[in-house]
Amino acid sequence: MDTTKLKQDYIPKKLDFVNEMLIDCFKAVLIDKDDNRILHLMNDPYIPNYHDISGVYFIYQKSILDVLEKKYKSFKDIPINSTLFSERPFPENDLEDILDSSIMVVIASKDNEYFTDYFLGGSSERLNSILNLCLGFPLYENSKHYKNTITQFKKDINTVENMGFLRYLLEEGV
Repeated sequence: MDTTKLKQDYIPKKLDFVNEMLIDCFKAVLIDKDDNRILHLMNDPYIPNYHDISGVYFIYQKSILDVLEKKYKSFKDIPINSTLFSERPFPENDLEDILDSSIMVVIASKDNEYFTDYFLGGSSERLNSILNLCLGFPLYENSKHYKNTITQFKKDINTVENMGFLRYLLEEGV
């Protein structure tokens, strides 16, 4: 893959795009970062600066989690009996029950326009790859670190492409 082409194709995404992607594609639920029910989770030292946080989301639907945890190759492979439509809606008053079996996603922005940082509370290599691509092509001065970063970025591209989600990112939802 040509580095110049990668720089052109993978520009940082706007916050609005990342927000819509999390809600529309991953059926994430947006929770206020000041909600008392999640304050204990916001103490993690790896969470972005509090003032930069733009949204705190929880992905809890089993079929979505199954795709993100590699139980299915892509969203198209979810069996009919596990469709998104048959899953229960988010139970607002049962947030504590959801926390144990969900992935928490915290997104942040230094300028309130472009997505610049994130935190995943839960393990998901695929979601990590998607969000890395949303940050845009990495730019570093240190050549050794840069080479390792580019290698990982290319792996992220392959991961997202293999799950059939790359076009969505490149064409911003088309």
